[in-house]
Amino acid sequence: MQLVERLPHSKTLLLATYRSDYQPPWSESAAIELDIKPLNQAQLAELLAGMLGADKPQESLALALHGPSGGNPMFAQELLRALKAQRRLKRSGGDYSLEAGVALELPPSVQSAIAARVDALGYSTKRL
Repeated sequence: MQLVERLPHSKTLLLATYRSDYQPPWSESAAIELDIKPLNQAQLAELLAGMLGADKPQESLALALHGPSGGNPMFAQELLRALKAQRRLKRSGGDYSLEAGVALELPPSVQSAIAARVDALGYSTKRL
């Protein structure tokens, strides 16, 4: 908090992120708040294409992940990682889709997705 109080008197940019339900102690200062909206389905398709190294937007995959992720890019990335780890993606040409006939087992939250990734690490890696 002391740093934030000194910022108006310096040429410093402080960039911070926080959840919309959090009220930061510096909100009454000279801070400018930018409300970042969730991704729409087309934006999510572009994000997924970039993550998969695909040449075009991954619309069918975005359709499947937009609802569970709520358009949250971090959560969508974690869901895609989970699907890749479970080998639930299939590639046909430049398109990725979910494996047909298999029930999706997606983590319910960003925290549980990250926790599952941490759980998969070896003991010595976790100790770091």
